[in-house]
This record gives sequence, C-alpha cells and structure tokens, in this order.
Amino acid sequence: MSKKRFKTLHFTQTLGFKLLAVLALALLLAVITYRVALDLSYGQFDRICFEEEFQDRQNRHTLEALQQFVTDNRLTAEDMDTLGAWVTQRGRVFLVIFRGGLVLYDSSGSTVSGQLAVAYGDKGTALGEEAVELWNPAYDLQLADGPTRVWMHDYSYEQYYTVAYTAALAAGTLVFLAVFLLAIREKTRYIHLLEQQLAFLEGGALDHPITVRGSDELGRLAGQIEAMRRSIRQRQAGEAAARAANQELITAMSHDLRTPLTALMGYLDILSAGRCPEEERAMYLEASRRKAYQLKELSDKLFQFFLVYGQQDELQDEPVDCGELLMQTLEEGLLALEGEGFTVERRTPDPACRLCVDVSLIRRLFDNLISNLSKYADPARPLQLSWRQKDGWFELTLANHMRPGPRAESTALGLKTCERIASIHGGAFAAGKDEAGETFTAVLQLPCAPL
Repeated sequence: MSKKRFKTLHFTQTLGFKLLAVLALALLLAVITYRVALDLSYGQFDRICFEEEFQDRQNRHTLEALQQFVTDNRLTAEDMDTLGAWVTQRGRVFLVIFRGGLVLYDSSGSTVSGQLAVAYGDKGTALGEEAVELWNPAYDLQLADGPTRVWMHDYSYEQYYTVAYTAALAAGTLVFLAVFLLAIREKTRYIHLLEQQLAFLEGGALDHPITVRGSDELGRLAGQIEAMRRSIRQRQAGEAAARAANQELITAMSHDLRTPLTALMGYLDILSAGRCPEEERAMYLEASRRKAYQLKELSDKLFQFFLVYGQQDELQDEPVDCGELLMQTLEEGLLALEGEGFTVERRTPDPACRLCVDVSLIRRLFDNLISNLSKYADPARPLQLSWRQKDGWFELTLANHMRPGPRAESTALGLKTCERIASIHGGAFAAGKDEAGETFTAVLQLPCAPL
C-alpha cells in the first residue's frame, strides 16, 4: 500500500521565518517610535531652550549664584583658581572672567598667554573685550578687588535632552517588547490550547476535535494529530460495526448450523436405534447425507468469510487490465452458467481501464456471485450484465430474475464475503432484491485508472 508523503514546508511558512519577521517588525516599529519621540521632544526643547530670553534668564540665575559665592569668599583676581571647585559643583556651566582685555579665569582652559581667546575666534588669536561683547553677551561681576566682566553660558538645559533621549529609548524598547510578546503570546496560547485538547484525547475523548490553525510546524502538527484522531475514531467505529456484524453473523450461523445438525442427529439416532424399517433406511441415509453436505457447505462459507476478513494486511494487489481480468474470472463462470442453460445478455463493450486488485480475491468474489446465480436465478430469464467507467470508478452491474418456487434459506455469507473483498480494495459492493422480490441485482464498484 502506498504511504502518504508530506511536503516540505516552504521557508516562509516555518516558525523560524515567522519569528524573524516578528523580530524585524518589532525592531522597525521600535526604531520608528524612538525616532518620532526623540524628534518631537528635541524639537520642543530646541524651541524653548535656544530662545535668547530663556538663555539670558538661565545665565542671570547662574550669575546670581556666582556673585553670592564670590562675595561669601571675598575672592579677588588672585583667587580665581578657587572658582574651579564652584564650576565643578555647579556643572554644565562655561565661564570666562576678564578685566581690561585680560582673561582672569576660563573654565575651558582656552587662554593663550593671558589674553582672551574663546572658541568664537580663530584658535590662538587674542581677542579684545570688544570681540567678546560682539559675539556673546557679557555680565558684570564684582570681585573683592574691583569689577570684572563675565561671559557665561549655562547649558544645564541639556539634562532635558538626556531625559528625552532616555524616554524615547524606553518608548522604543516598550514597543519592541509589546509587539514581540503579543506575537509570541498568540503561539503560546495556541500551544496551551493544543495541550488541553491532547489531554482530552489522552483521556479517550476522541470526539473532541483538534484545532488546526496556521500552516507552520504547529499547524501541520495539529493537522496530523487531527487526522490521526479521525483515523482512530473511524477505525474504532469500523471495529465496533464489524464486531456487531460478526456477532449477528455468528448468531445467524449458529441457528443455521444447529437446524441441519439437529435433523442429522435425529436421523442417525433413528438408524442406530434400529427402529427404522428396512424400506425407509435408504431414505434416512439420503436425508442424512444431504444434511451432512449442507453442514459442510455452511462451514466452508464460514471459513471463507473469516479468511477474507483477516486478509487486508496481506493484500497482494497488482495493476491488471480490467477486460482481461473479467475474461479470466467472471466470464469463465458465466460460460459455465450458459452450459447449464442460462442466457447472458452483455450490454456494454469490453472496459478500457486498469484495476489494482488481488486477482485471487476478485476471483473468489465472482465465484460467490456465480454460485448464487446457479442456485437462485431463473434459467428461463436472461442474466443482464453491464459496466461503466465514471470519475475514476469502474462499476459492474449483474441482474437476474429469481427462480420461482420454494427457495432454500440462505445466510448470505457469500454476499458478505463479496462486500468484504470490495471494501478492502477501496470499493463497494451492494446486492438486494426489488420490492416485488422478483429481481436480484448486484453492483460492484472498484477504483480504476485509464489504460
């Protein structure tokens, strides 16, 4: 028998690819969130912090703190090194103190030979107080030994940019985690659902379906489990039906076997007891012989049925020409019937298709049909044989008129055997009488392929 082949998943359908896609999407959304949040916050801070009024207010606030420090410590031009500790403690302050064009203190250390040299001029160029006044606003600072001028820039507002950067980075990280965890959550929930449904199957609840979702490895696994569940359920249903049918058959057969056996025992008892007149002895012997042959026929059919019933695993199927198969099996039996006086009407030409069957079992099927026709068909009426091919199926129909007069009881074991043989070949067999009980029709269906 052919085994089912599973196609390899395309890379885009795998869990690995989907995980990479989710990671890429989460990263893209995180970067977009980070950039949007950073640009919006930086733009807002730029509009506020780079206004002259804001910067002047910041500088004057710092100047007040510087003046208080100078006054409290009575600093002079000779004590400028003390300002380094204040600048370090204050942080984010650039400070230049000058008097008469000479730099007294430069927090950046960018002085050249005591002359004023700031970043707004060419490096190493000594600039006078006029240049400082031109490029940057200067403020008055009163030292203990006289007034000085101060240029300062308080850039403590940069801490807001640091906060904005941190917040934008946090927002991007949260978006990344949210998108990634949301996608993973769907898979983990599906795995949890499969775990619950498998627990039902483990408990024997085969009627509980497995949810198949997606086309990745999990979806395929769930689909295979669902197919296995259906297969087991169908097998169990088939086994239950087979057990019921066998029980019914055994019950019927026990009755059918007991009836001739009881009669046979009665005849033998009469003969052995010597109560039978000599002129009737031959009659009782003949009756006993008929009952013995009847028992043999019933036992042979019963053995044949159970032999076929357990033969599915040993099926020796092979492709054969349908026309040749019918000539070797059915036609031989029909010729024998014609030799007994039957007439066969063949209503269709030879079939042109190929069957994959066990020839010995098909021969046994047709032998049972021919045996039934020989016993129960009316030889005065023609047997009607026809077949057709449609949608990959070969269908054979054999009809006959029932023989008039009393009919012997039948266990229909031959027909049950035919049904079983057709079933293990993937086909079907049906037989029955019409409403008037005058016509018997048998229909055989088998899968076929064109020659």
